[in-house]
Amino acid sequence: MGTWAHGRTDARTHGELPGATGNAARTRVVDRPGAWYVRRVVDRAPGDPVVGAAFRAACALTAPVSGLFAPRMARAVLFGPPLPAPADPARRPESA
Repeated sequence: MGTWAHGRTDARTHGELPGATGNAARTRVVDRPGAWYVRRVVDRAPGDPVVGAAFRAACALTAPVSGLFAPRMARAVLFGPPLPAPADPARRPESA
């Protein structure tokens, strides 16, 4: 059994990915803008119907991830404030 199975963390993994070695989990400077954008998408998905629909479709693999960068989507993500999520569930299913 590996060290993870015994509840210990291998010093090489820094406790992030049990059993993984190397630096694949580290973010590079070039990755930061994309990570920032995706954080904004996740923050806005619950309250914005445009962002939420595209995000759920990308997560469910029913639409390409590139849809998260479409002009309408980018406008909502970059310039819109995060809206509060609805307090109650939808009364009818979302339209496609």
